[in-house]
Amino acid sequence: MNSKEKKSEMQSSNRILWLDTLRGLACLIVFFAHVIARFPETVDYSYGVGKIGVWFFMVSGGYLLLMSGKTEKIGIKWILRFYVKKIVKIYPCLIIGVLLTWYAGLMEKCDIIKNLLLIKGSAHLWFIPVIIKFYLIAPLFIVFDRIVKNDLVKAVSFLGIGTVAAIVWPFTKYPENSIELRWYVPVFMMGIIIYYISKHIKNEDGKLRILGDMLAVGAAIGIIMLTPLVRLKLLGLDNPWFLQNKYIFLGLLWSVMIIGILMGRVVKKLLEMIKPLQMLSVISYPVYIFHYPVIFLLIWLFEPSVVLLFIEAFVATLIISVIYNFIFGLVVRLVKKDGDR
Repeated sequence: MNSKEKKSEMQSSNRILWLDTLRGLACLIVFFAHVIARFPETVDYSYGVGKIGVWFFMVSGGYLLLMSGKTEKIGIKWILRFYVKKIVKIYPCLIIGVLLTWYAGLMEKCDIIKNLLLIKGSAHLWFIPVIIKFYLIAPLFIVFDRIVKNDLVKAVSFLGIGTVAAIVWPFTKYPENSIELRWYVPVFMMGIIIYYISKHIKNEDGKLRILGDMLAVGAAIGIIMLTPLVRLKLLGLDNPWFLQNKYIFLGLLWSVMIIGILMGRVVKKLLEMIKPLQMLSVISYPVYIFHYPVIFLLIWLFEPSVVLLFIEAFVATLIISVIYNFIFGLVVRLVKKDGDR
């Protein structure tokens, strides 16, 4: 990438616009899947669809990981600060989400502490222990990245970790919604490998740009073709559960899409223009945590149709998430201000 493109890719807050759009889209996919799963006439089209978004969160988490400490000196203080940041970001929201999930009847009272201690992941919260466990070992990857200088050696090493994990814990044995990190190691490693690939992508060549855009679009089509709606309705295949354990395949498709976007220009520019999804990305964490119990609470209160439930739940979740983000940001700023005195 040339310097002008790199500059346009980042906002003043150092957010990657096209990646934010994809994260917002992934959040929307999860939301949509959980809404249509609540109705008999659409439930067959929902199986595994939400996980398409979750697998993207894992790939993008790996991709962004090594960027988080690339300009800082790595030491004990940095590692402690890394953990504190993650705890502060995740736990206040998780506490509210756990209580909401319990209130909505989606977990037993005795499971509240288990969810907070990450030894259980009720309903949609199974993903939270996974991402936290990844963050717990993440500094090891960052330290390894600093110690080893050759990008090829680093990429091959992470590829080896992902390959070994995929063989030892094959996706065919995957227990759905497992909170164990070992199953998802290959997907996180894909994101880390993309990071090293991205450092060596040169997209000044017009033909490579076209190829990149074709890869991105092709990967998107591949993801769509794997959805139950296409497989059941258009292809006549009768296995709606097909996507439930296909994290490696979906992770690869998301990885190809990201590499294609980095190589190309058109898809990236189009994604950078979709501001609403970028705004959704900013609050994607509370949206993910809060949306599921909100959906169930609204069903009990109003018994809405599919379309009405989607609109009501989406608006309600956005309002709650924006309020949470505002209050959380205010508290963090006050704590920082007091700490500077």
